[in-house]
Formats: sequence, C-alpha cells, structure tokens
Amino acid sequence: MIEIKVNTAHGLVTCRHRDGDTLLQTLQRHEIHLPAPCGGTGKCGKCAVQVSDEEAAGPRSPNEERHAPAGSGLRLACQAVPHSALTVTPAQSVKTAADDSTAKGGAINLPVTGTPMVRSV
Repeated sequence: MIEIKVNTAHGLVTCRHRDGDTLLQTLQRHEIHLPAPCGGTGKCGKCAVQVSDEEAAGPRSPNEERHAPAGSGLRLACQAVPHSALTVTPAQSVKTAADDSTAKGGAINLPVTGTPMVRSV
C-alpha cells in the first residue's frame, strides 16, 4: 500500500492508498470529504488538490487540463490514481470526521426557535 499524507485543518493525516483507487476514493475511505458535485467525473474541478509530486499522482486524464493544468501542482482527486507516496493539500476546505461532532459521539446543538409551549392555568 502507498502512503498518502493530507494537510487538513486538524493537521497532517496519513492515509493508506489501495492500488488502482483514485485519490478521491482513498480520502473518502479515510473520512476526508472533498467536494465532488460532478460525482467524480472530472467535470467540475471542485476536488482539486495541491500535490507534492505531480508524477507520483499518476497519469493525467484529459478532464484535468481544464481545472488542473500540467505544471500547476494541482490534480483532480477524482482523476488522480497515485502510484507512489505523496502529500496533498486540498484547494478548498474539506470536511473530516473530526469536524463532525457526531463522529465522536457528541451531541448536536440545535437552536430553539418559536414560542415555548406553556399554558397558563
């Protein structure tokens, strides 16, 4: 397995990458969620990540040139299939399990709105 390191708001996270998986699949398996409204087809560019080594991120797909041109240091996580270790930094904010209080068994605090249901007697 290949080691992928991800810079997040909570520090550096190390992920184990399976051969043949896209970077997006690896991150999702480790509960690091990049935006991918196109469903991983490479059309929207929302899953762009800065990579430490463009070649280690695997061959480029034709869809990447529009959103992550060669030499920019960017790759689309949904298209990149890494073949060796690398470090990535998401171009946009990401959601991790640490961001979700319910992932650690915490409670969700919801605002109370409206008038209390109290009746005078």
